Amino acid sequence: MSKFTTEAFLFKLCNDRGLRAEFIASPESVLDRFPLSPEEHAAFLAWDVRTLADTGTSPMLLMFGFTAVHGMEQGRPEYIRRMKGRSTSTTNQQEGASHG
Repeated sequence: MSKFTTEAFLFKLCNDRGLRAEFIASPESVLDRFPLSPEEHAAFLAWDVRTLADTGTSPMLLMFGFTAVHGMEQGRPEYIRRMKGRSTSTTNQQEGASHG
């Protein structure tokens, strides 16, 4: 995955209202304009922010992009939930290993 490409996409999504409106209406057509890998493309379609963050994309830019598309009121708690999605079980496994 390319950190530069994913972050450039997020920056444009946050700052270009027209692009954001297009993305909300037709995410595939907007994503096709950016040189994203198939994995990046799929992660943005699913808004798999955990995967994107784990591969180097700025969590802050991800949050701004996610809330720009989903709205701040509902988007922020959902972003946090998605970021914790995989890390919660990993944290529990690590805690169990250190206590056992």
